[in-house]
Amino acid sequence: ARVPSAPPAVQATLTGIETLGFRCGEGIPDNEPSGQFQWLCPGKVEGFGSTVLVDGNAEGVAAITLDVHESTDPGVARRGFGRLVDAVGLTLVYRRH
Repeated sequence: ARVPSAPPAVQATLTGIETLGFRCGEGIPDNEPSGQFQWLCPGKVEGFGSTVLVDGNAEGVAAITLDVHESTDPGVARRGFGRLVDAVGLTLVYRRH
Protein backbone atom coordinates (compact mmCIF):
# COMPACT_ATOMS: atom_id res chain seq x y z
CA ALA A 1 0.00 0.00 0.00
CA ARG A 2 1.21 3.46 -0.83
CA VAL A 3 1.61 5.92 2.02
CA PRO A 4 0.30 9.22 0.57
CA SER A 5 2.36 11.54 2.77
CA ALA A 6 5.67 9.95 1.87
CA PRO A 7 7.93 11.69 -0.63
CA PRO A 8 9.31 9.51 -3.44
CA ALA A 9 12.71 9.31 -1.69
CA VAL A 10 11.05 7.56 1.30
CA GLN A 11 8.22 5.68 -0.45
CA ALA A 12 10.30 2.70 -1.60
CA THR A 13 11.52 2.09 1.96
CA LEU A 14 7.97 2.18 3.36
CA THR A 15 6.76 -0.15 0.61
CA GLY A 16 9.55 -2.62 1.45
CA ILE A 17 8.63 -2.50 5.15
CA GLU A 18 5.00 -3.18 4.31
CA THR A 19 5.98 -6.35 2.39
CA LEU A 20 6.91 -7.77 5.83
CA GLY A 21 3.37 -7.22 7.14
CA PHE A 22 3.95 -3.86 8.84
CA ARG A 23 1.48 -1.04 8.14
CA CYS A 24 2.97 2.43 7.84
CA GLY A 25 0.86 5.45 8.73
CA GLU A 26 1.12 9.05 7.65
CA GLY A 27 4.39 10.84 8.34
CA ILE A 28 4.41 13.30 11.20
CA PRO A 29 6.89 16.19 11.68
CA ASP A 30 9.59 15.42 14.23
CA ASN A 31 9.37 18.97 15.63
CA GLU A 32 13.12 19.44 15.25
CA PRO A 33 14.94 21.96 13.05
CA SER A 34 15.99 19.08 10.77
CA GLY A 35 12.72 19.20 8.85
CA GLN A 36 12.48 15.41 9.15
CA PHE A 37 9.26 13.45 9.32
CA GLN A 38 8.70 10.13 11.08
CA TRP A 39 6.59 7.22 9.88
CA LEU A 40 5.34 4.71 12.45
CA CYS A 41 4.89 1.17 11.13
CA PRO A 42 3.40 -1.33 13.62
CA GLY A 43 3.53 -5.06 12.95
CA LYS A 44 5.08 -8.28 14.21
CA VAL A 45 8.47 -10.01 14.13
CA GLU A 46 8.20 -13.76 14.63
CA GLY A 47 4.80 -13.20 16.26
CA PHE A 48 6.02 -10.50 18.68
CA GLY A 49 4.53 -7.00 18.59
CA SER A 50 7.02 -4.66 16.95
CA THR A 51 7.32 -1.20 15.46
CA VAL A 52 9.51 0.16 12.68
CA LEU A 53 10.22 3.89 12.82
CA VAL A 54 11.40 5.60 9.64
CA ASP A 55 12.87 9.11 9.76
CA GLY A 56 13.31 11.03 6.53
CA ASN A 57 12.24 13.79 4.18
CA ALA A 58 12.30 14.65 0.48
CA GLU A 59 16.07 14.02 0.45
CA GLY A 60 15.71 10.41 1.61
CA VAL A 61 15.68 8.14 4.63
CA ALA A 62 17.84 9.29 7.55
CA ALA A 63 17.19 6.42 9.99
CA ILE A 64 15.31 3.16 10.42
CA THR A 65 14.66 1.78 13.91
CA LEU A 66 13.15 -1.60 14.78
CA ASP A 67 11.64 -2.02 18.24
CA VAL A 68 10.58 -5.58 19.08
CA HIS A 69 8.76 -4.54 22.25
CA GLU A 70 7.12 -7.88 23.08
CA SER A 71 10.34 -9.95 23.19
CA THR A 72 13.51 -9.84 25.27
CA ASP A 73 15.34 -12.30 23.01
CA PRO A 74 18.06 -10.41 21.08
CA GLY A 75 17.99 -13.12 18.40
CA VAL A 76 14.42 -12.18 17.48
CA ALA A 77 15.48 -8.56 16.98
CA ARG A 78 18.59 -9.53 14.98
CA ARG A 79 16.62 -11.78 12.63
CA GLY A 80 13.87 -9.19 12.29
CA PHE A 81 16.38 -6.47 11.45
CA GLY A 82 18.05 -8.76 8.90
CA ARG A 83 14.71 -9.28 7.15
CA LEU A 84 14.08 -5.54 7.33
CA VAL A 85 17.44 -4.76 5.69
CA ASP A 86 16.69 -7.24 2.90
CA ALA A 87 13.16 -5.88 2.35
CA VAL A 88 14.22 -2.25 1.98
CA GLY A 89 17.40 -2.92 0.02
CA LEU A 90 19.44 -1.10 2.65
CA THR A 91 23.02 -0.30 1.80
CA LEU A 92 25.21 0.38 4.79
CA VAL A 93 27.65 3.21 4.25
CA TYR A 94 30.66 3.86 6.42
CA ARG A 95 32.00 7.38 6.31
CA ARG A 96 35.33 8.10 7.89
CA HIS A 97 35.43 11.41 9.74
